[in-house]
Amino acid sequence: MKKYRSFVKGRNRRRADKKRLLKRLALLTLLLALGLGSVWGVSYFLESAQFFQLKKVEVEGELKRFKEEDILAQAAISPESNLFKLSLEKISRRLESLDFVKEVRIHRRLPSTLVIQVTEYKPMMLLYTGRYYY
Repeated sequence: MKKYRSFVKGRNRRRADKKRLLKRLALLTLLLALGLGSVWGVSYFLESAQFFQLKKVEVEGELKRFKEEDILAQAAISPESNLFKLSLEKISRRLESLDFVKEVRIHRRLPSTLVIQVTEYKPMMLLYTGRYYY
């Protein structure tokens, strides 16, 4: 009779362990779903809020070969863009493709300003071949 009781206790213990495991998995799944939902909600809010609509683009740096308008035209930023939807890497690559541009740094100044810092190369000399400068 004692052996039967210990068997039942072991079986109940396994059931209790399974229930405990299932409860933990359910809680973990719920927390994961809530976390992902909040991340999605915050990103959706940041991308759709009018508060973060681009209103001003500042170009900083010592520009000798380019005008601010040239930099803005090459950056190709639409004026109604959301500050968080802009790909800063793509804009940076477009600007670095210009001749004499050494480095470009772009950052957001919240709530509605994009700052572009441009560093130009300083040439040691220029060679004029009658048609082109090198």
